[in-house]
Amino acid sequence: MHSDAEWLHNYAVSDGSTSEFVPASTNTYVWRDISPGEHKCFQVQVQTESEYGASDWSAPECITVPK
Repeated sequence: MHSDAEWLHNYAVSDGSTSEFVPASTNTYVWRDISPGEHKCFQVQVQTESEYGASDWSAPECITVPK
């Protein structure tokens, strides 16, 4: 029997128009091409190798990049 963590494949990080895929072994990610003063919202989805596939998307978390 495997624990849930063993089935974790990667994370999808999305700004609503672009998605990036981050390995499960990573706990940080730097989104490129954000301009100073820009406001962006991100969501994360867990993707597994089990029969459950992927989780629902997280609630959006928004930031405004300092100028």
